[in-house]
Amino acid sequence: MCIRDSAYADRLDYWVAWLVDPTPVILWGRLLNALLTAGIAAVGAAVGRRLAGTTGFWTVGLVLAASPLLVRHGQMIDPDGWVGLLAALAVAAILAVGAGGRRRDYLLAGLWIGLGTAAKYTPLLLAPSLYLVHLERLRGEGRSLARLGLDDRRFLLAGLVCGLAFAATSPFTLFNLGVLRRDLAWQGDHMALGHFGHAGQGIGWIHYLASVLPRALGWPALGAGVAGLVVAGRGRPVARALVWCALPLFVVLGALHTRFDRYMVPLLLPVAAGAAVLWSGLIAPRLRRRGTTAAVAYVALLVLPPALATVAYLRVQGLPSTHALAG
Repeated sequence: MCIRDSAYADRLDYWVAWLVDPTPVILWGRLLNALLTAGIAAVGAAVGRRLAGTTGFWTVGLVLAASPLLVRHGQMIDPDGWVGLLAALAVAAILAVGAGGRRRDYLLAGLWIGLGTAAKYTPLLLAPSLYLVHLERLRGEGRSLARLGLDDRRFLLAGLVCGLAFAATSPFTLFNLGVLRRDLAWQGDHMALGHFGHAGQGIGWIHYLASVLPRALGWPALGAGVAGLVVAGRGRPVARALVWCALPLFVVLGALHTRFDRYMVPLLLPVAAGAAVLWSGLIAPRLRRRGTTAAVAYVALLVLPPALATVAYLRVQGLPSTHALAG
């Protein structure tokens, strides 16, 4: 709604109303982020169905829905809801490229990566994932890799859509290249030198693998997810695509000296989906009877730890804060 047609006379009037009581805007912002994080679980469920049928649907969807990390950011107003959802959509499209290689899937992958990068630069790490899956797709089609796959129109169009999506939703980054260079240089120093208080976290890859991801997914889901990614490396092209989606995110983000739990939000879906691959590629083929009972037990085993952690987190959130007690 235009400001002239609203309850506010002008922008300054709105700004004063925000200073007096920001509650309406905060409520809408938190609702939006809650919907975005719910969308991550929904996309994860769809990816799980593609990889492991009904069991994969419930496994990935419920593990992500119960994740304390996603629940916490679903209550905040920050860009990580957008980052997580757009990265999840990009992963789903990249897996579709690995499965079929349709031009539509390439275009969607480029679109989601471009939009995600406009929200925060992290989803750009899925661009090399798309390229690696693209090379596997060409090899599966019997195409020559002499030109490194750069002569394929599908991939070129995906790159074009990615660039256009980023430019259309973040045009300010291109209006003043001097400011862009300055800000990128500052962020580069920040990522290379580290953030205040992060010195005690040790090696990034170990920190994320031993501390952040277990809290976000629970040890059973994390263990099953990592094992599933190992199984996926020798599985179908769509399953191997999952590995290529996870590796650049983990390797690059783990190498940075600035580390926040929220950096792992885009990685949660590929890891959780690995648990679906473990079921379909290793566990289910060995079950002759009671497959349904085993599937329910498998889902419960993986979902229960993050669900209990989320309940504990929400219980603490419901207690009066020190500020409220002091007032």
